[in-house]
Amino acid sequence: MSCPIVRLSAERVGRVTVLSWRKYKLSMPWARGRYGYPTGAPFNVAVDVLGDLGEYAVAEHLGVEVKPPLWTEPRYDGDLANGDEVRTTPYPRGHLLINPSDADDCRFWLVIADPPDFMIVGWIYGRDGKRDSYRRTPRSGAYMVPQSALCKEIY
Repeated sequence: MSCPIVRLSAERVGRVTVLSWRKYKLSMPWARGRYGYPTGAPFNVAVDVLGDLGEYAVAEHLGVEVKPPLWTEPRYDGDLANGDEVRTTPYPRGHLLINPSDADDCRFWLVIADPPDFMIVGWIYGRDGKRDSYRRTPRSGAYMVPQSALCKEIY
């Protein structure tokens, strides 16, 4: 089964990029020094933009809304209106990152970004992605779920 590819319009990419930049600027006071973010703005903004574009791609494919960002504090109740989380990477062989604190009953989607195209690779429930075999290193808290472990049934 091939993975669906969502092509976002130039207008959508532009609008999401502007919103991501605003979100980045407004959220930095609480994020500074947390989550292992480097201090260089270009890296953070690029990560935010790709992540937000990935959210819009999955939302468009599923026919759901993207939740509006809470720009002053982190959001823990899903990226999409249905409660799903979206993780985006520019790497074609990239893995889905799940943190130990992520919800067990939430679906996590992996998107490969090559703007304006976004390939929806698949999803997994948080509890299923938190296997010891998926840990980045034995001491690391993050889980790196391979693409082969993701459910390819995309609604």
